Amino acid sequence: TYLFARHAVQLHPLPAWITGIIFAFGGFLGAQVEHLNQLNASVWFPWLLLFLEGSVSRARWRWLSLLLGGGVIALVFLAGHSQAAFVVLVGTAVYALLHGTVGARRPRDLASMERYPRLGALLIMGTIGVVLSAAQLVPTIELAQLSVRSGGLPYQEAASFSLRPSLIFKSVLPPLLWELPFSEFVAYVGLVGLGLATAGAWYLRPTDAEPALDKTRGRMRIFGRAALGLAILGILLAFGAYNPLYYLLYRFVPGFALFRVPARWLMLYAFGMAVLGGIGASRLLRTRRWMIAVSILLVVGLFVAGRRLAYNQPTAPAAYDSMRTAPAHILADSDSGLHRFLSMSDIQYDPGDMADLQAMYDSRLPQATVYDLIVATKMKEV
Repeated sequence: TYLFARHAVQLHPLPAWITGIIFAFGGFLGAQVEHLNQLNASVWFPWLLLFLEGSVSRARWRWLSLLLGGGVIALVFLAGHSQAAFVVLVGTAVYALLHGTVGARRPRDLASMERYPRLGALLIMGTIGVVLSAAQLVPTIELAQLSVRSGGLPYQEAASFSLRPSLIFKSVLPPLLWELPFSEFVAYVGLVGLGLATAGAWYLRPTDAEPALDKTRGRMRIFGRAALGLAILGILLAFGAYNPLYYLLYRFVPGFALFRVPARWLMLYAFGMAVLGGIGASRLLRTRRWMIAVSILLVVGLFVAGRRLAYNQPTAPAAYDSMRTAPAHILADSDSGLHRFLSMSDIQYDPGDMADLQAMYDSRLPQATVYDLIVATKMKEV
């Protein structure tokens, strides 16, 4: 994200660093640490945009950018979360479309395909990515035809885990005075980050002096407006069932019927707000001293907010290093020829020693920590 802000948006180092900090340590990626394959796909999004910009530049390495962008798309596919890959690719396509649209000065310019070189570059990258990851994609597609999702999910299921409008403030603001919402709904960028992004969005408003902008500031506005479009789109799609347009996407746009949890589109909001935050810092903070002070406040604010995230809630080491009875028997029985097994249970079951675990830890650990230990124990037993 830093490299994208530095070389594509052409921000100075400190605003570009602020952009990277907002995205990397904001709530969206932090809350997705528990969904490792989703995280591993989502974090390639800034790299893909960076190589997309490199592929349409006049630099001699633009062809290398095309190849590297194709490699990134392959890595997105191979990360193992098809919905996150869908979000990354759709988000990149929308970014490419927005970038050509917001720079047009006359309505008739919008119809010229010369304004959308990034769409052509993305198509080439996508082709390279599909070829590189075909060894995984082909059997995955074959298996998907036998899946319960092969014909698409029912709308109620596809729209499940939509972000309720009443939850929007808890979603986009850091959890300083309230408990975190469900992890899929977390997308805060910090109070300082939100302020900088608001300043960045304010800077993008149309003015009478806009035609006289120098090249650097004009470029910043184009990138900023594309980022603002991504942020707005991320929120609107995250609303899911609470947005009537989502049903039209479900019915008529391929891909939307295959996935649930529309809240995962908040990734586009998180990245768009990060870019706006960097632009806001570059325009609002004119001295290095102020920039450093605000950067420190940003990091401190994100650190404090992150203390509520799941990866900062430790439990007993037994959650990691204990050997459960069922897997121990299976590992010890090497002569059985048993290589695969299916285990099923509901989340309420007792693995046999739940009362013992509670008696052992209740007096030593907080109740929430003991609960996390028991959840981990059940997962290991299954």
